[in-house]
Amino acid sequence: FEDLFGGGFGDIFGGRPNAAPQRGGDVRAAITIELRDAVLGAEREISFARPDGGTRRLKVKIPAGFEDGSTLRLSGQGMEGPGGPGDLMLEISVRPHPHLRREGNDLYLDVPITVKEAVRGARIEVPTFQGTIKLTVPPGSQSGDTLRVKGRGIGKGDLFVVLMVRVPDASNPGVSEAVDRLEDAYGNVRADLSL
Repeated sequence: FEDLFGGGFGDIFGGRPNAAPQRGGDVRAAITIELRDAVLGAEREISFARPDGGTRRLKVKIPAGFEDGSTLRLSGQGMEGPGGPGDLMLEISVRPHPHLRREGNDLYLDVPITVKEAVRGARIEVPTFQGTIKLTVPPGSQSGDTLRVKGRGIGKGDLFVVLMVRVPDASNPGVSEAVDRLEDAYGNVRADLSL
């Protein structure tokens, strides 16, 4: 009967019930966090405008490993409605770090080393979000060589330390003399370069 004559018989014969009350609308907000917060997780207090003209303050737990541009859904923090409140959709941007870059769950850090450290090898200290670590620079290292540190990325990701050989200030007269002596140790460094 209901299919033939419409929904009017539903109430009479115990058919489908009335539609459930609608939830309140979702609210959108945005926040910018540091890379450290994205890697380790953090708790931040945010303030956002509601569509009804009001303002709300809320403490938000940001889980570790959050990616730039992702949206965190906070259930029940939106507009009120007959069927309950909607959600808050919080878009999270991660501010670029001056020294670290992220690729997936891995982190890359450019670390300057001296010519002596590159030639002879050295033990150097490297900062990480979990604390300072010591790494061994192998003798004969070149700029761009990479040292992998397991578990110091995001989640199960790793930290890759990229060695960058830094030359001293050429305005120092002693440097110029040292470079002349160092040059004698080179062969043709571009011998294998071809296109």
